[in-house]
Amino acid sequence: MYGGKFQMALYSFVNGDDPDTTDQFACANVPPHGYNKSRICDRRLDVLLKAAQQTYDVAQRKALYSKLQALLYEDLPIMLLYQRPELDAYTDRVRNQTPSLSTIWWNAGAWELAP
Repeated sequence: MYGGKFQMALYSFVNGDDPDTTDQFACANVPPHGYNKSRICDRRLDVLLKAAQQTYDVAQRKALYSKLQALLYEDLPIMLLYQRPELDAYTDRVRNQTPSLSTIWWNAGAWELAP
């Protein structure tokens, strides 16, 4: 897949809690320099990705990622088919556990087990 010799590929994709997809869509990340397996290279995407990385303003990031999504929809370099539901279970004795959108394990170093 990283060599680009395919018409279609099926693979898992988990983006995480932050909507940044620079690793997947930036021109600089086309293999062998990164994970842009679709090999899309659009300078408009690069500009939006960089602008979104440079602000913490939620409204501004939302507007930038909405524009990015519209451009990706035009070219459709990847298509997400489904999201596998994840059910995590743990004892109520665990303290300081804070779930995120992608995993319950992100802050496991802060967990404590109550007696």
